[in-house]
Amino acid sequence: MTKATSSLFSSRTITLDTLFRDDKIGNISVRTYLPLRMTGRVPPVTFSFSRILSAKHRWKGDLSCHFGLLPQLSVFVTASSPLALTSDASDSPWEDQDTLPTPILPSVSGLKSIFSFWTYGVSLNPREPKVTGQWGIAFSELAFEIKAGLQFGLDGLSWLFSGGWTGDTASVKASLSLGFLGVGLDLDLYHLGQRLHVPILLSSDYDPDLAFWTIVVPSSALVLGYHFIVAPRRRRQRIRQISEARQKLDEDITIKQKTQNIISILTEPAKKRMAAEAAKDGLVILEATYGPAESFDFGSEYVLDVTVAVQALVSNSQLHIPGHRSKAGLQGFYDLAPFVVKALRIRYTFQGRVHYAEFLDDLPVVLPLADHLVD
Repeated sequence: MTKATSSLFSSRTITLDTLFRDDKIGNISVRTYLPLRMTGRVPPVTFSFSRILSAKHRWKGDLSCHFGLLPQLSVFVTASSPLALTSDASDSPWEDQDTLPTPILPSVSGLKSIFSFWTYGVSLNPREPKVTGQWGIAFSELAFEIKAGLQFGLDGLSWLFSGGWTGDTASVKASLSLGFLGVGLDLDLYHLGQRLHVPILLSSDYDPDLAFWTIVVPSSALVLGYHFIVAPRRRRQRIRQISEARQKLDEDITIKQKTQNIISILTEPAKKRMAAEAAKDGLVILEATYGPAESFDFGSEYVLDVTVAVQALVSNSQLHIPGHRSKAGLQGFYDLAPFVVKALRIRYTFQGRVHYAEFLDDLPVVLPLADHLVD
């Protein structure tokens, strides 16, 4: 892929980019800047190469070579890993299945997919060779990341702190450096191909207090903005999207009628099994619901009562439902909340004692288990 662009701030120059992508080889890109008027100089050229070094460990390598008035060679290695409370689509059990999964909308909080990462590398140029090590956290759904690290160069050791948001057509990034040369703040703004870089020298002295407050004040503003603006807006958008999808589903009464007919057929066998299980203190389903897995309340209209359908699946005081597929395909089930991660919640008795369990949509169901016992 090749494209040519021109910036408002450098209208006399055309930027020419060429990109080659290959799953096995990696990504290769070439960028050069061509002046509209011939100057007799060889235009600067930047070659970049990136490749996945280890898919299992999420290691990626980046190599960049710049040829021009100030040549530069950069080599960086980055590794990332999902945090404990996140889920990664690449680890989904839907992979390698014949049936494609139902598309999932982004989470309401925007904090579902969070990754920690570290980056180590070296950048060599005649003026400022340096070694850099950084650690950060990326909020994938919010397209936001924060980083902190150390940089060692000719001017000594410096602390680095940065944060940035990247959208489809715009990005905002702020970087703070603290070293023997003072405290510096860099603002990088990008919108529709136009880039503005603003370097600000906050202090020419080593001033940790100034650096601390320069980080704390905007960080506090970001947290407040997320809590009072971003989160409520995402919640409203999510509920609207689900309501629209639900409305389309309600217009198709075929699925609902089919499910009701199946429940009518299963009701009598389920009652007989429940009576047989109750007589021997076996597995009795008190209540089973199928609906959104997220904690915030969608309303009861998005939750399906599947008590009869689940009791009908009980055999010899045991219940087993295979995983790796949506439970919406089971008899007596259907999807009341399209595009939402769902869960099956079951309250049951076994040997006269109450148990409770929740199972995400793609996980297997095995009852009874001692771990489900309610104290």
